[in-house]
Amino acid sequence: DEKNLAAFVEAAKELGLKPKIPVRLDDLLDPQKRKEWVTEKNMTVFSLFDSQNSFFLLDIFVEMPFEFDAVYKKRKIIKLEDSFIPVVPIDELIRMKERSDRPQDRTDIIYLEKIRKNWKGEK
Repeated sequence: DEKNLAAFVEAAKELGLKPKIPVRLDDLLDPQKRKEWVTEKNMTVFSLFDSQNSFFLLDIFVEMPFEFDAVYKKRKIIKLEDSFIPVVPIDELIRMKERSDRPQDRTDIIYLEKIRKNWKGEK
């Protein structure tokens, strides 16, 4: 919802996260811009990076690509320092990328399949 999204944007600013694409972070709050990104750019996620940590990339869905309640029940919890972060199950990520069928998603599927094969903690 918009209230949670606004709180997320403020937290991202405090953490110094920046959009991967050349837009302002506040643009994520604009429903019209999100709709344009989806329809005109085929965007599924809004990516944020940390300029202090080149390996950090956080993807935020610009629209819900699945039934949230069902997927949330199957979420994977990742511990990062003192925080716990819920993430989409790897099988759901693969299904989303199969539906999108962009070249970058087909490449991602190859790597996600390798991760799934070697990741003992998720079925």
